[in-house]
Amino acid sequence: MTTADGTIYGSEVTFTASSVTPVGDDGKPCSGTPTVTDHEGNVYNTVQIGNQCWMKDNLRTTTSPSTGKYLIPAADAGQTLTGKQARWYNNDSVTSAQMKYGLLYNWNAAVDTFNTAFEETSVNDNNNNNIVVTFTGHRRGICPIGWHLPSDAEWTILDNYVSSQSEYVCGGNTTNTAKALASATGWISSSNTCVVGNEQCLNNATGFSAVQAGFWSYPSFYLVGNNVFFWSSTQGVTYNNYAFTRLISYDYPDLYRNDNYKGSGYSVRCLRD
Repeated sequence: MTTADGTIYGSEVTFTASSVTPVGDDGKPCSGTPTVTDHEGNVYNTVQIGNQCWMKDNLRTTTSPSTGKYLIPAADAGQTLTGKQARWYNNDSVTSAQMKYGLLYNWNAAVDTFNTAFEETSVNDNNNNNIVVTFTGHRRGICPIGWHLPSDAEWTILDNYVSSQSEYVCGGNTTNTAKALASATGWISSSNTCVVGNEQCLNNATGFSAVQAGFWSYPSFYLVGNNVFFWSSTQGVTYNNYAFTRLISYDYPDLYRNDNYKGSGYSVRCLRD
């Protein structure tokens, strides 16, 4: 698949889709925290998957919790590596909210940088502008108090847990975890077995309910219905202006790990501390 951020390669698979039977408490609201409320008062459902408690919905807060500043720029604004931005898909809050797409955040907004070196009123579309942010432990970022932007390692914990449960993997292949995490409707159709877009009624065994929100990369929005990218708090290894993401795509069987440009707009799911 080719996107504005580059080409992602994968191989076709031919397995039979798994059942949608959850394991234990998986798919249920988290014990003691069936919902969580962000600093703006938006309420999100939660879901237990293994030992982790996740938001079941994409984040949709429009302001920085550290500064209170509004994140949505003018529709024609460029990308920024030194500031914070968030966009509704196609700048359409009504449709994005109705479809539970949430907002598409650049990485600075997702981790909620607040050092003056990253003043959010600055806009810079220079792709070679390197940004380094140093922090340890959980990074709350734009998430509610008691929750945080998951690290790359925490996304791996989710993927490893799903792959360890035979009920969740497709065709007995432990790398085929995407169907168990993707919502059961709305994806582009695919004839390839074990991918998200095939037999969509068998998706979402875990209850994670990933929706196909697409992404933003200057100057346009891309691929709603095809995929969703989720930010991690972990910066890329090769380039300072990249950070690790997880991709769920209609034509992929796996939860794909990649590093992407920090100025692009991707979805956010928060994880309980």
